[in-house]
Amino acid sequence: ENVNLPAALLSRFDLVFIMLDRPSVGAAAAEGGEVSEEQGTDFRLAKHICEVHAKGKAPKQALGAVPPDVLRAYVTMARRVEPHVTLETRQKIVERYVQMRAEDREAMKQGEGQKMTARQLLSLLRLAQAHARVHFREVVTMDDVEEAIRVSEACHLELLVEKRRAELGAAAGRARGHSGLMSQAWRALVKYLQHQREETCTLVQAVDTLLRVPGVSRPLAQETLKMYAHLDQLAVDSATGKVSL
Repeated sequence: ENVNLPAALLSRFDLVFIMLDRPSVGAAAAEGGEVSEEQGTDFRLAKHICEVHAKGKAPKQALGAVPPDVLRAYVTMARRVEPHVTLETRQKIVERYVQMRAEDREAMKQGEGQKMTARQLLSLLRLAQAHARVHFREVVTMDDVEEAIRVSEACHLELLVEKRRAELGAAAGRARGHSGLMSQAWRALVKYLQHQREETCTLVQAVDTLLRVPGVSRPLAQETLKMYAHLDQLAVDSATGKVSL
């Protein structure tokens, strides 16, 4: 949803990491002095932007950055290396891919899996070779394979975590919406009963009253009656079909 790319195109990327802008201001953010980890990235980012705006240049970092010319030279040299994948490393990648497919099949039964395809197998090969390349190795080692697997699993785990967080957020939003509707429905029912003889009506009349509230469905109306009856705010007699305060 963030990038609006179809799944077929998104699957062509070896790694996909979700970056979300979440508030992270700590309790000490309003205080002066040095920035601590507890103050959060919001505070550090705001301080950095203000300093750049005031001085017209970026502040010195505690850890010096790699000079651009050195980085370009490093990348140029690394790209000339063509690591060879040995039989042992190929076997390890094949075994891990088969295991990931099995794990994914089980996870998909719970609605939590990411469909694993042959693209992920090629992705593991490319990542292992890339790791060997940045170390200027001519042969892909088991360490390269393990690192490729670790990074790939971290990527998939983050996607699953964000998916679950979104689902929980949507569920919480629906719960909050239902809570507000149930309160409105309850007030409408109380108002209706207060105008009835002995503050009593039939169960059908109570449900109809709740259904007149915009957004209230029949299941929500029934849930509202059950909840307020459980709270002893409402008496529901299923035998006689009467509802009273």
